[in-house]
Formats: sequence, C-alpha cells, structure tokens
Amino acid sequence: MREPSAPPSQVTCTFTLHAALFGLVCVLALLRILTGPWYHTYNPPGANLLEGWPVSWESEYYLIHLPSFLGDGPPALGLSLVHTRTFINLYLASMLTAWTGSAFWSFAAVDVVIWFLGGVAAFHLMRRLGTSSVAAALGTLLCVSSPILSSNMWRHDLHAANFSTMPLGLWAGIALVEDERNRGKLTLGLGALLFLLSVSYQYQWILVPVLAVLLAFQTRFAPTSRAGIWAGAVVLYLVASAIFRGILDISGYGSMLLGGEVVSRPSQLALDRLRAARGPLDLVPLLPVVHVSLETMQVYHPLVFITGIAGMLLANWRTRLVALVASAVTLASTLLYSAPWTAMSAFPLVYLGAGMACEALGLAAAHVSRLLPIPYVRVSPFRLGAVVTVCVSVLCAAMLCVLTNLDLAGDTRFLMRFWSYFGGGPLF
Repeated sequence: MREPSAPPSQVTCTFTLHAALFGLVCVLALLRILTGPWYHTYNPPGANLLEGWPVSWESEYYLIHLPSFLGDGPPALGLSLVHTRTFINLYLASMLTAWTGSAFWSFAAVDVVIWFLGGVAAFHLMRRLGTSSVAAALGTLLCVSSPILSSNMWRHDLHAANFSTMPLGLWAGIALVEDERNRGKLTLGLGALLFLLSVSYQYQWILVPVLAVLLAFQTRFAPTSRAGIWAGAVVLYLVASAIFRGILDISGYGSMLLGGEVVSRPSQLALDRLRAARGPLDLVPLLPVVHVSLETMQVYHPLVFITGIAGMLLANWRTRLVALVASAVTLASTLLYSAPWTAMSAFPLVYLGAGMACEALGLAAAHVSRLLPIPYVRVSPFRLGAVVTVCVSVLCAAMLCVLTNLDLAGDTRFLMRFWSYFGGGPLF
C-alpha cells in the first residue's frame, strides 16, 4: 500500500521523529567511542591507530585507496570485490577526506549519516508495509540501536554505512513498485536499485526475491508483465555490474586484492558446495539447520528475536511473506559466511515485528486500564488509554534496546557473545 499522506500536524511529528533519530544516532556513536567500540573490546590486538584514534585493522583495506579516489597518486592495488561492494560509501568518505583533511572523522561522518538515513528509511518502509505510526516509530528505534549497526561504529571499514543500506534498499524497492506506473521506468528503476545496492554492500541478493513478492501483489500489472519487470531488472543489474567491472579493468583498477575472495564471492562459494556434492545426501548440509537458526536468535538477542517473530503474526500477509523470503535468504547466506551481521541481514523486518508487538502490549495494557477504577485520575478513559498505550509501548521497546546496549553501562556479555559468532567454527 502507499504510505498514507500526512496532515501538517503529522508532518511536524515526522520531522520531530527524524530529528530525534539523528540525535539518537549521534549519542550512540559518541557513547561508543567513549566507552570503547565493540570490536576493540572483543579483540584489542586487532585495533590500529588512525590520527591517534583506534580503528579496526580492516580499515587498511580502504585507506590505501584514498589516492585512487582523490586522483593524487597511483593506486597501490586494484579494486577487488571487497572494495567495489562498498564503492559508493568509500567514494563519499574519500571526497569528505579531501575537504576536511581528516580521514578518521570523514569515515565516521559517512557511517553516522547513512546510519541515520537507514533509520529514516526503516520508518517509511514500515509505514508502507502497513504498520501504524507508533509501531513504525518503535521498530525504527530498535533498528537504529541495533547491534548490527552499533557494533561496527568506529571500526572505519564503513560497515555501519553498508548495513544501513538494507532498510534504504527495501524502502526504495517498495516505493518504486507501488508508485511507478510505467513498466519501462519501473524495470529501469529496479535494475538501477539492484546495482546501487551491489556497490554499497551485497543486499541486492536479498532484494531480488523480495521484489518478486512485492510485484506479485501489484495487480495493476498482468502476471506476465510482473514477471517481465522482475526479469528485466535482474538482467539490467547483471549487465550494469559487468560494465562496471569492465571499466575498472580497462582503467587499471581491476586487479584483485589477495585475501578478499572468501568474503566477496558468496555466489562462488555456493557453486563450489554444489559442485562438490556427489548425491542428494551431500546437499543436506547446505540447508539451513538448527544451529544457524539459534545463532540468528542469539545475535538479535533471544527476547528481541522472539518479540519480532510474535509481532510479525500481527502483520498482513504481504509483510509476512516478504519477511519469510528475506529470512530464508538470510539463513542460506549465514551457512555460506558465518558472521553476526550476515545472520541479521533481514533486520528491518524483524524489528518491524518487534515494534508491532510492543504496540500490541501497549494496547492490551490500555484496555486493562479502562476496566480498572483508578482514583485521582481526572481524564477520560479513552485519553488515559492513549497515554497508557504510548507509555507501555515505548517502555517495552526501550527495554529491548537496553538488552543489546548494556555495554554502555559496563556489561559486555552480549557484546562478547555477538562478536564470538564472527569466524566461528566451520558450518559444513
């Protein structure tokens, strides 16, 4: 459905929400650097210094390419897929470095701004998927304070910005599918979106099947037209990717950086597993299994994950199907690459469900409050119910946020468990 048009008063509320989101992102980012970024807490020897501030060793992958983007020196190495999948964010960080003279604060600014934009996109995504403003705001709060984002702030490998492109891509995809009436423009727009996601991370592989689901609900197009739009968008993405890689090769930036292949070629990993199979039984380990599902639950935090699943039962069928498809691709991806952020690839949809569950708890509490005689309260039962709904809903969401941010108060148990899943034992 289209996102409902808002009256002036609601526009003011939305602006206030966006301002609050930006403030929350900035506060979380500052607290992270004051209390110690997650990765540095988990693996202190893995930290390097950049301009006197600690960053992850992985930042070296990207810092060496500042001359490549600024044009003030020859490239030390070619751009591998580990670079091209964050090409846009790396370009922005490089340009900002040229203007400010500080690589450390430029990389941090790109992370913070795109982290904020991802939160804004999450809110409008949830509204388009049929949630109320309250549920969307609560789900957005959970998105912005999510460990998939806060865990990577101050690493300076642009992961906070990269992972924020998931809600941005989902929102752009559903907006295009719902609003664009011209089949050619829609095909071109979706193909461009898939390509942009491929050069700002790898979420195009999740969006491809999700777009098929979203198009299936657009009855203004005939079934054959929907299939043609989807197939055309995928072909355009593949062609654009080949042209982009070809341009890099011709310009001399296409040589591969050694050591980046395992992370940057998930499709090749999948093909290698399939080729190694000698029979049907050999394919069983390729299927999502119990330990992968448990890992997914742990990296969200069990209570947050369960709340998200329970809340998803309140959503409409389209939203449930989108969440199911995105989660299935996520589980398959986690089998290929065991990392906590891989297990959280569908995080905007899980938090959408959690926001709906928090609102449902608030509504239930309001219903109970109307039935109980409360002395010394001189307001109507309905006004009291609205206050109770908001207070209980916000309290529930805040409690879920606190569970994954206890390191700010010195409790690092969740932090350590979250990062312990990175590079865990082999899954095959």
